[in-house]
Amino acid sequence: MGRVTESRNAVDTSARESRPLRVALVSTEAGWYGGERQAILLAKSLLKKGHSCTAFVRKGGPLARRLEKSGVTVVAFRGRGRDPLSLMTIRRELKRFDPDIIQFNDGQAMNSGLLASLGLPAVKIAARRVEFAIRSVSRYKHGVDLVLCVSEAIKEICIDSGVPESKLRVVAEGVDPGRMEQGNRDAGRASLLVGEDVPLLLTVARISHYKGHEFLVRAMKKVVARRPDVVLALAGEGDLTELVRRQVSDLGLSEHTRFLGFRSDVPDLMKAADVFILPSVMEGLGTSVIDAMFAGTPIVTTEAGGIPELVRRREGDDGPCAWLVPPADPDSLSEAIVEALADKEERVKRSVRALERANREFTAEAMAERTLEAYREAVADRR
Repeated sequence: MGRVTESRNAVDTSARESRPLRVALVSTEAGWYGGERQAILLAKSLLKKGHSCTAFVRKGGPLARRLEKSGVTVVAFRGRGRDPLSLMTIRRELKRFDPDIIQFNDGQAMNSGLLASLGLPAVKIAARRVEFAIRSVSRYKHGVDLVLCVSEAIKEICIDSGVPESKLRVVAEGVDPGRMEQGNRDAGRASLLVGEDVPLLLTVARISHYKGHEFLVRAMKKVVARRPDVVLALAGEGDLTELVRRQVSDLGLSEHTRFLGFRSDVPDLMKAADVFILPSVMEGLGTSVIDAMFAGTPIVTTEAGGIPELVRRREGDDGPCAWLVPPADPDSLSEAIVEALADKEERVKRSVRALERANREFTAEAMAERTLEAYREAVADRR
């Protein structure tokens, strides 16, 4: 009898693990940032693996447009989804879809999503990507069943904020390796009017305080003094763009700095760069660093947040994957940039190690598999 029960339990477990899941993704973000990239990669992976996915997103936003083009079912709502009509729309469609999982892709999505899904039986999961302390911890402690942290650093912040460790799982972000493989070095340099012999530095990031552009500009003053032929390209926009422009002008770096704004040719720019720099002072993980790893572009970055989990040397490694410096330290940053530019052989070695690690750990496929594992665990615990 015991053997029969054990066999039946094994069959039941296998059936639960193989049953397709219905997943609702909720996002209120108006822009296009790392979290939105992860949402679309996850949605596409879920569909590819035979699961159902409906995305509840801000009407007219870039995520809605990209999801629709990818064949993902989209329910659009106004603004942050907090007005009565939007809440009614979200709730009605959630009840119709009857998801096993509702994942909130950002903090505001938790606000509207928790209200709209009140009383519904789905497992509720929050994604946590930012390195800020949690201000409304009760939502994470009592509103959701599980929190997916993009790095161990974010997990520690959640614990320090009062979220029970039992509710936390680390699921590192991933990217599509093929995206960077399509990059063309010549096209990237031509678009910037930069010759092959010009040392080119690249940063791809929203221009905001936590990305550390101000410290990079200060570091560039010393880099230019030692490498007067260098050019820094800044791809991205943000609330500090004008401030950083003035800083560049005040330090006499205008001839060495290109403000590119939003670019759709990031793979070309990555391939064109001699060194990729992410000077963050706060960072959940850093998908632009992962992009650089897949592009084979040497990396200089900081020890902020989860970045070291991507590139720090580990036991058994035959060398480092990148140049790592303390955040908000222009002197250390300038030294690392100059060192990287001076040693092409070392740049190649580190970029090869970084590419190998990225292929092992930071693909979109790996991210989706880790997310599904967390989903299965959460659904099983609920039962």
